[in-house]
Order: sequence, then C-alpha cells, then structure tokens
Amino acid sequence: MIQFSCTPPPSANRMYVKGRIKSREYRAWLTEAGWQIKARNIQILSGPVSLELHAPAATKRDLDNHVKPTCDLLVSLNLIDGDRFKTVKRIVLEWHDQPAMLIRIESWPIGQAISKPCVALPMDNGDPLVSASMPL
Repeated sequence: MIQFSCTPPPSANRMYVKGRIKSREYRAWLTEAGWQIKARNIQILSGPVSLELHAPAATKRDLDNHVKPTCDLLVSLNLIDGDRFKTVKRIVLEWHDQPAMLIRIESWPIGQAISKPCVALPMDNGDPLVSASMPL
C-alpha cells in the first residue's frame, strides 16, 4: 500500500471549459499536486488497485467530485495503469478533518471477487426506494 497527501482538486464541475478544454484552475492543480506527489518518490503500482480518497470536509462540494480529477492525476503520473474497470477495482470515498487530500493505493488481490453493486428497489408498500444487493 502507498499513501500520500496533496492539495485537493478543483470540483469536477470546474475541470473543463468550452467542452473538453482543461480549465486554468484544473491545469494549475494538476501541476501543483503532480509536483507534490513526484517529490515523494512514490512507487508505481501495476495491475488492479483499490483506491481510498479522503477529502477535506471543509470543501463545499459533493464528495464524488474528487474522484475524476484524482484518478486522472494518478494516471498522468503513471502511478496506476489506468482508471478503467480492469485497473481500478474499488474506490472508497470519505470525508476527513485535514486540509489536504489523502490518497491510498493498494494492490488488488488477484482472484478476489468484486462486491455486488447496490441497486435501488421500490418497497412493496410504496415507500421510498431502499438499497438491496442484486446479482450481477
């Protein structure tokens, strides 16, 4: 497992302008966070991985807005092979009380089953939707 921290990313909603052009804020974060990580001489993990992202609770954005920019940063630094299904097998998101983003990357055990996704299903009595585990 490798663990490090960096400046939190801009919101995924502010990553691009005019379609797919990287915003100035996003490019600046990629450079700053990239240098913060490179300075630590972090090993590269090849193959499937599990990611844990601990975002500063002081930010005023949705927790999931940290995923896309952070995964893109890890791929651009070649810390992980990619951010698609074959590489990133699990992502855990949590808030924490520190000002920096904490990132943990762990090799995914070969042959370990992936948890079944949770799917929202209506209850029989018409109450709001509830979570239930469904087979793949």
